[in-house]
Amino acid sequence: MKIITGIAAVLALNLISTAGYCTESNGSMHVSASVTPAVKYQVLHREASYTVSKADIEKGYIDISNALVLSVWTNSPNGYLLSIAFDKSHIKEIKIIDRYSSYLISSGFQEIHMPHHGMRYQAKEINMRLYLLADTKPGSYQVPVAVSIRAM
Repeated sequence: MKIITGIAAVLALNLISTAGYCTESNGSMHVSASVTPAVKYQVLHREASYTVSKADIEKGYIDISNALVLSVWTNSPNGYLLSIAFDKSHIKEIKIIDRYSSYLISSGFQEIHMPHHGMRYQAKEINMRLYLLADTKPGSYQVPVAVSIRAM
């Protein structure tokens, strides 16, 4: 506390002693900052399971509407990456469908670039079309998809 008081006193004396000598002062200061890209998201809804019928097997796929609903925020003007991974034990490929486009994933993992839509939370509704393997049996299955998000 004594050190802070001493520094303040020295600065005050310095201002008083130079006040008569300064008539005008101008200057400019440039400030720049780097902001680390960040992303926040919350899973609002996730479909846990689905039922495959003989008709689904015959057509080769099953559609899951609103399979995943997220609330996403990012400060990155580059947007974010949506990473999708899936278990290929009874799924050949997955088509991810959102409001703007669709993405076919056949490798079991893919990162999808999602554009920046301003610094506000945005609802992201994802529909899925699961392309079934030929030996898939009718029945109930867990949705075999894992999702993560990271800033760009």
